[in-house]
Amino acid sequence: MPVISMLTIGQTPRPDISGDLRQLLPPHWELREYGALDGLTRGQAEAICGYTGQGELLVTRMAGDSRQIELSAEKVFARLQQSITLAEKEGADLHLMACTGNFPPYLHEKTILYPGICQRQAALAVDSRVGVLIPNAAQTRQIAGWWAQCGAPSVLLEAADPFGAAEEVERAAKKLQEQGAKVLCLDCFGYTLEHKRAAEQAAGLPAVLPREVLCQMAKEELSCLN
Repeated sequence: MPVISMLTIGQTPRPDISGDLRQLLPPHWELREYGALDGLTRGQAEAICGYTGQGELLVTRMAGDSRQIELSAEKVFARLQQSITLAEKEGADLHLMACTGNFPPYLHEKTILYPGICQRQAALAVDSRVGVLIPNAAQTRQIAGWWAQCGAPSVLLEAADPFGAAEEVERAAKKLQEQGAKVLCLDCFGYTLEHKRAAEQAAGLPAVLPREVLCQMAKEELSCLN
């Protein structure tokens, strides 16, 4: 039975993520959760990893708290090494990075799968007119840059809190469709299967969801190893 580590930049447990992953992955796989902010209070997390206006901004949430917390990518990425090391010590066979950001190299023995570039390529394969849902409006320029790195110099972006009501996602999806989008990408791992269905129904467009892309990558990775 493969042991899969789910690595989050936030805090575990995250049933809003793991619930969907367990639907998408084979039932005999064991999913274990590891978070960069595990063991910290919200105040401690903000003091250690909080965003100060420098570098890249990432957003996540604490366990049992639906409010966004804004983090410095550089600071939280450094803490993830501890999570990776612990996961491998506890027997992980494969790591799934539950974030669509761009990550630095890590020390690891087992493969780490990242959904960011693959989910953008999946959306662009459908149509170049991509409408991108992002978790925080302050990330607009940053995430546009990520898409430019994938060969999409111009994309439509609208913010919708992945930890809020589905209606916010619906409004953003509809707005992107009205602006000319032909495919949607929910560019944050916080967006759920429910959010994808809501976006597709509101806009009448296909949508790419990072957690679906990542789970497909995981199944292909382990099938190649067997």
